[in-house]
Amino acid sequence: MNPGSIRIIEQLISFFTIAVIIYSAWNSGKNHQLQEKPGQQLYKMHPAYRIWGVMLMAVSILLLTGPFVFEGVFYSTFPVAASLGFIGTLLYLIGRNHLMTFDDTTIEAYNYLGKGRFIIWSDVRKVRYSKGMLTIEDLNHRKLKIHRHTGGIPNLLEAITTRTDLSGPALNTSKWTS
Repeated sequence: MNPGSIRIIEQLISFFTIAVIIYSAWNSGKNHQLQEKPGQQLYKMHPAYRIWGVMLMAVSILLLTGPFVFEGVFYSTFPVAASLGFIGTLLYLIGRNHLMTFDDTTIEAYNYLGKGRFIIWSDVRKVRYSKGMLTIEDLNHRKLKIHRHTGGIPNLLEAITTRTDLSGPALNTSKWTS
């Protein structure tokens, strides 16, 4: 194959990968526009997730632009750059979209893609903490998973103990915030 054709293919792959990283980070999820309503408490992930995500995406984009500056660098840097871009995008989406809200009647949680679920406090039947996630299950076996780095976990634990009739080992709150 002609060296000029190979260079064009490398540049197209770089452009495509950069476009996918930027598109997925800035156009995924809807809940970043979620506004707190009266009586509702809104808690987001720690901002470090977004910061690390942006930094890794920037490094990825710098590595992907290597074929434009240096000859023959593309094959050695592309796997690393694509991996950093994927991880960075995932961290950014987690930081931007994973959040929880609750008020006197419901608790709502959003995953990293911005998809939300809610549970009515009176329907909560089981609460457990495992692998860094607080899982709340209702009578219909719907589950909300809330990451341990989401802000407001102590307030959520207080709400669980006051707004539900749960008791026993599921409410051993000492290991939830450790």
